[in-house]
Formats: sequence, structure tokens, C-alpha cells
Amino acid sequence: MIKLILHIIDLFSRPLTAIGVDYPQFRAILEVKLMMDNRRTPVAFQQGAPGKKPPQAAFAMTLAMQALFGFFFAATTMWIPSPLVAMSLAHSFVMVMVGMTLVADFSTVLLDTTDNAVLQPRPITGRTLLAVRIAHITVYLSLLAFSLSAFTMAATAIRYHWTAPLVFAATLALSLCLIIFFASSLYLLAMRLVSAEKLRNIITWTQIIMTIAMVGGYQILPRFMGKEDIRAMSFEGATWVYFYPPAWFAAPMDLLMGHVGIMQLFLATEAVVIPLIAILVVVRVLAPSFNSSIFALEGQPTQSAPVGLARPAGSAFPTHLARWLCRDPEVRAGFDFTWRLCDRDRQFKRRVYPSIAMAAIMCGAILFKEASDTGAAAEFLQKHNFYLFILYFGSMMTASIVMQVTLTDQPEAAWIYRVLPVARPGALMLAGWKVVTARILVPTQIVFSIVLCILVGHRMILDAVIAFFANIFIAALFGLAFARHLPFSMPYSVMQQSGRVLWGCAFLILPAFLGGLHFMLQLLPYAALILIPVYAALTHVVLKSLADTDWRHVLKEK
Repeated sequence: MIKLILHIIDLFSRPLTAIGVDYPQFRAILEVKLMMDNRRTPVAFQQGAPGKKPPQAAFAMTLAMQALFGFFFAATTMWIPSPLVAMSLAHSFVMVMVGMTLVADFSTVLLDTTDNAVLQPRPITGRTLLAVRIAHITVYLSLLAFSLSAFTMAATAIRYHWTAPLVFAATLALSLCLIIFFASSLYLLAMRLVSAEKLRNIITWTQIIMTIAMVGGYQILPRFMGKEDIRAMSFEGATWVYFYPPAWFAAPMDLLMGHVGIMQLFLATEAVVIPLIAILVVVRVLAPSFNSSIFALEGQPTQSAPVGLARPAGSAFPTHLARWLCRDPEVRAGFDFTWRLCDRDRQFKRRVYPSIAMAAIMCGAILFKEASDTGAAAEFLQKHNFYLFILYFGSMMTASIVMQVTLTDQPEAAWIYRVLPVARPGALMLAGWKVVTARILVPTQIVFSIVLCILVGHRMILDAVIAFFANIFIAALFGLAFARHLPFSMPYSVMQQSGRVLWGCAFLILPAFLGGLHFMLQLLPYAALILIPVYAALTHVVLKSLADTDWRHVLKEK
């Protein structure tokens, strides 16, 4: 595949040379980067069981999964009458998916500085290096875009004309040029305005927000717009369409079907001219500034590593919270240490925060599937005691969240725990559990309870308090069963062990059982109050067992 890609790129050797790129250097560097990509296992296949060999065609399997995802969207082109509307939606889907991937990969591809030690001493111009970076990510995104739109191309050939896939492929290439231009411009602006650490934080939060937006949009948008509304959609007379890039790239397909008009011609012109100008600006204007900014990243300090946890101004909150929640000095120190690691570990944020938002979105989707508005939702919650389901639904994600604080992609850094003057590692394990509970579980439960109290009324406050103690007990039990490790010390492969997966599925019955017990005790006035001291006592026993964990257990796990 690499040879085929390089032969295709050879067709553009003259234009690249004309804009100041040293093509032999460009081709050699790009070939090495593609070879390295081919040897690197995608993240989806890096979390197998210990010792398990990753699949040979991991990247091809990733593309196959993307193609399957695009298959379900390809039906859009079959039942929407207007080619302009259908292709606008198709391009919107591909551009959003590719844009999300671009945001996720910019920090490891376009902003990667690990190869500077080899390339900087060589007589290579900044324009050539930027061209290599753009070509590298363009190849990756082109493969991704093709896998997402393969079934759409087939659908256009059936629905419109046998040449329609060629037109769609051409407009898809132009849309990629536009996406790369906007991403390059935004990242160049960000590198000028903020430090390297803040830029990485921006990337992390952008990934989190886009993940949440995509899942939320999938659940929410279909409820606001039905199929008939989409079928009846038309762009005729709309001025905003001239500023909507997916409509630009849909216009050539509309022209192919014989719908020739001023709007179609103007949009098609935008689709060709603007992306070409954009990519020319990237190569000729942004190249020197972009490369100098990338090289400058190496000299800027980063706070992502857990070494030298200096306390910046305004970070006294975890220290004060530790004094309030932890009486034991070892637990207090572990709480402060783990809290700051959670602040600086971007992988932890990317794993945990989207799962919380998805749980809230799923609760809302289930609720509003039965009720059309807020009033009907409140009536449904009161009539069927559905609010109990929502109060205990958060416990379904407790096992995953509690375990996340023990996982890391750098488990070798856990040597630091061996040199600390800590008599019992259970103190640090308890500290990690308290951090997740105070940082994630308690705020989430409080927010859910407040929303439900607004909808249902004050009569569910007692139920919310009981469910709160129940969920804390469930979190403690999950922590003892699945998170009995030092904070940020275990590889991701731990989650994939078959025994843990089976026990984790079995433990999902516990929230349902406790929720059912709560529901039955509601039949007797104030009988459910007995659950509060019971859960408090059981939680104390479980956490004491977690805190008493000795070093033999840690060595056994190793």
C-alpha cells in the first residue's frame, strides 16, 4: 500500500517543486513516516490481555469498522429527493468525522517533534517539512474519508449516474484541503497565543467536547427532526447556504444531475476555488511560521509528566479537601498526590469525562423517549418511580470510573511508590478511591439529584439521600474488587482480563438489586431509612479492608 500511495503522490511532484518543496527529500521522509505508521498498532488494539499479540492488519480493521459506520449513513443518499441536500448531509458527516480525527491526531502527527533530532541538523527547508507533515496527515485522512464514504459512493452510482462516485471523490479531496487549512490556521493561532501546555489542554478538552457532542447529537437531533422533515428540506432561496462548505461540495453532484442554476454554479465555483487557495496559503504563507512554532514546542516546559509535582498558585483546594476527608497522614498525602495526577493526566480526562456525559445523555434519551416535553417527563418520573432508575443508573459506570484511577500508559513510573515511606499501600489505594469519589461520583450524584428534585419535587429528597449512600457503598465494593491497585500504576490491559470482565458484568446486578430493594421498602412509610445506617456501616467495613491492603498483595499483582 505504501508504494501505491507514493506512486500516486509522484503525480504531484511538479506542483510541489513549483511551490518550493525539495521533492526527493519530501518523498524519502514521507516514506519513512508511512512505514512507521504501518508498524504502529492503533489504540483500539493496544489494550489486549498481557502477552497477547496485536492483530497483523490492525489499521485495516480500523478502516473496516469506519466503513461499517458509514454504511448506515449511506442510506441517506437513497431516500432524500434533492441531490444537493443529500450530498450536503453526506459531506457534513464525512467532514465532521474527519475533523474529529484531525483534532485527535494533530498532537501526535502535525505537532510531533520527536523527529526533529534527526531532521533539524539536515539541510531541509521549513516548507519541505511542512509539506511532509501535511502529506502525511492527508494520506491518513484520505484513507479514513474513503472508508467512511465508500458505501455512499456506491449509493450515488446506483441512484444518480455511474460517474457520480468520481465526482464525489473529487469533492471529497477538496473538502480535505479545506479541513486541513482551517485546522492548520487554528493551531497556528493557538500556538501563538498560548503555551505548549495550554495547547495540549485545549486539544484534550476539544476531544472531550466533540465526543460528547457527537453522542448527544446522535441521540437528540433525530427527536427534533423527523424523516419527513429531512425529505422536504430544500436550499432554494437560502442565503446561508453560500457560507456552508458541505453545500459547496454537494453542488457538483447537483450539476451532474442536470440541475443547472446560478446557485449551483456559484457553489461549485466556491468548492473548487476556495480549497485550492486555502491549501496554497498553508504551504506558501503558513509554512515558516508553523514550523518555527513547532520547533519552539520543544523548549517549552510541560506539566503532563508526574515528576516534580510543584504546587502552582491557586492549587490549595485539594490540600484543604484532603485535610477534611482524610484523618490518616498517609491517606491525606496520597489524596493530594492523586488529585494532582488526575488534574494533569489527559488520558484520565479523556476516559472519564465523556462517560459521565454519555450516562446523562442516555438517561435523558430514555426519559424523553417516553415523554415529549418537560411536563410529561415530570409526570412520567412521578407516576412510574422512574427517578429511582436514574438515581441508580450512575452506579452502572461506577466500576469503570473507580478503576480508571489505577490505569496508566506508563506503568513503569509506579516505581516511585516503592521508595516512599508508606507502611501500607492500602492507604494510597484508599486515597485514590476517595479522589474519584469526591471528584467524580459525588458531584455527579448531586447534579442528578438536583435535576430530579426540580422535576419531581421535594418528596424525592429522602430517596436521593438513600440512593447516595447506596451508590457510595457500591463504589467502595467496586474499589475493593477491581481497583485494589496503587493509583496510576497498572497498564490498560488489566481491564481486558477475562476474569475481571466476567466479574464486572456480574457486579452490574448489584445496582439493580439495591434499587429494587429501595423500591420495595418504599411501600412501607419511612422503612427505607433503615438502609442509610446499613450502607454507612458496610461502606466503612469495605473501605477499612481496602486500607489494610499490604505490600504482599501488590507484589502478587505484579
